[in-house]
Amino acid sequence: MDASGAAEYLRPRLVSLRQEPTRLLVWLVATGYVVVLSLASINRHERFESGGYDLGIFEQGIWLLGQGLRPFSTIRGRDLFADHFQPALVVLAPLGALELTPVALLILQSLLLAAAAPPLYTLARRRGAGPRLAGTVALLWLASPLTQWANLFDFHPETAAPTLLAYAAVALDRGRLVRFIGLAVAASLLKEDIALVFLGWGVLLALQGRRRLGSALACGAVAWFLLATQVAIPALGGNLDYYSARFGGDRGSSLGAVFLSLVEHPLRTLGDAATPANTKVLLALLVGCGGLALLAPALLLPAAPAVAANLLSAYSYQHELQFHYHLIPAAVFAIASAHGAGVLQTRRARLAPKVAAGLLAGVLALAALGPASKGLRASASPDRGARERALGLIPADASVAAAPHLVPHLAHRRQVYQLPEPFFPRPTNGEYWTEHELSERAGGLQWVVYELAGLDPWPRSQTQQLPRMLRQRGFVEVFHEGGVRVYRKRQPPRRRAL
Repeated sequence: MDASGAAEYLRPRLVSLRQEPTRLLVWLVATGYVVVLSLASINRHERFESGGYDLGIFEQGIWLLGQGLRPFSTIRGRDLFADHFQPALVVLAPLGALELTPVALLILQSLLLAAAAPPLYTLARRRGAGPRLAGTVALLWLASPLTQWANLFDFHPETAAPTLLAYAAVALDRGRLVRFIGLAVAASLLKEDIALVFLGWGVLLALQGRRRLGSALACGAVAWFLLATQVAIPALGGNLDYYSARFGGDRGSSLGAVFLSLVEHPLRTLGDAATPANTKVLLALLVGCGGLALLAPALLLPAAPAVAANLLSAYSYQHELQFHYHLIPAAVFAIASAHGAGVLQTRRARLAPKVAAGLLAGVLALAALGPASKGLRASASPDRGARERALGLIPADASVAAAPHLVPHLAHRRQVYQLPEPFFPRPTNGEYWTEHELSERAGGLQWVVYELAGLDPWPRSQTQQLPRMLRQRGFVEVFHEGGVRVYRKRQPPRRRAL
């Protein structure tokens, strides 16, 4: 695009900003969000609160891609794309080549999540909402704890999905089907299960009378999901057996077993799902959109697969709010709230300003008390200096095993492991290493950074055995400060030349 083309593109948008100060406000607040959440995320990482799962996995994988190497994650024990099929990560390879991760990833994540606010405003305005109410829809997205918690929990490529979904909703509303399909494809490349959002969206369109488009979208989504999970992931050496078993718990080792249980024992299954934790999840989804999504309930259908997966899962983390599992449903709820704002404006025009004022007060409260505010105020651990000095001893190209919160600071290398690996397997996390592979990798390890802080009971009990084991394997302790120790493999003595 030349200068005249760029000017022609920008002119109507600048005019729109002048005519609607609220639109400009949304852009300014979104910019402020990027700054605040970037600082909070980086602060969290520098306090050693990020983890090998998940920041370290993506950091190592992107670094390997940037170096032109196979993205085999030694932290995860498999190819990066054999765990989840996320081919969109390839576009981040330049960050790995320039060694800008993890800070660039944390900033990018904040930018991607903030970028959903302007299209949400546009969608609400197109659906008939006034500027103030439409602005509130966008600001609620930025202030929502679900948005901010996902932003602060390490890095995940699917944090780009809310913006793509919001722009897809705008494109669909404008009748730009080619753009809508392109955005659907781009979003589905972020993670295999995002295609299920478009399955629900396709069903919705079919129910609304757009049967050809809806059927094509739903069939395409199912085809992509099956291709990713049944062809691509197995071809790369992975499978979803572990995730299926984690989801099923004692109801069976597969998704099919869980849904069979749902059909055979619906009341028991619903009773299992009706927990205080799940109630908090649903309330958080409603609070994050100011309840406006309830005015357009049909638009919540695309969120159904992800919400059901979270509510029915036996995996405890999917029922906790501070992780990223609820981000995609939250994005669908935000899109529904943009439609709901239009419904409110159309049917209760006199009530709309009062609702907007009340929701804006809620936005301010969420911003003041939310995760980002707490993250900026958090103080550094007293062990921070010891950890930094310990990490400074590790050569750039050395193979190393370290405690989970230290792994993201060591991920720019081919071999980095999260203790107690590679000395002990962790089958409860979908372990793919064989005993022989672990033994080989432990034998080639050069450095170990040992610390027990933050470990769950089982890996902690394994890790506590390591000092004695390391001495037996020829490691010597070269650093010990507070609870942090560094061990280096003793080099065999050189033979004298005859």
